[in-house]
Amino acid sequence: MPQMRVRGIELSKLCKISDELIDLVTETAGVDEKYVKIEYFPTKMIRKGTVVESYPNIDILWFPRTQELRDKVAQAITDYFKGKGHDFVQVTFTEHEGYTFFENAKHY
Repeated sequence: MPQMRVRGIELSKLCKISDELIDLVTETAGVDEKYVKIEYFPTKMIRKGTVVESYPNIDILWFPRTQELRDKVAQAITDYFKGKGHDFVQVTFTEHEGYTFFENAKHY
């Protein structure tokens, strides 16, 4: 962890920036890159019955961190995507307590 679930970006674009995004989170959060994962979620935003252009929407799943670190990571990701020409970026954190997260039937 952290795992990033990314929506609102084309798969080909996400693939091109994936290493930069992993490096950004690794450096900002101070975590080993072997734990940082990216998952692509192909979704469509719909308004009034029509598919409309979306925006980068990143949900970060991780173990509890300080508000200061959440702020720092959210700002770094927002700045990154705004630097790529996006006007709006959404970052959400989902935190798992160690006892609720299992790998091969063993929790942390």
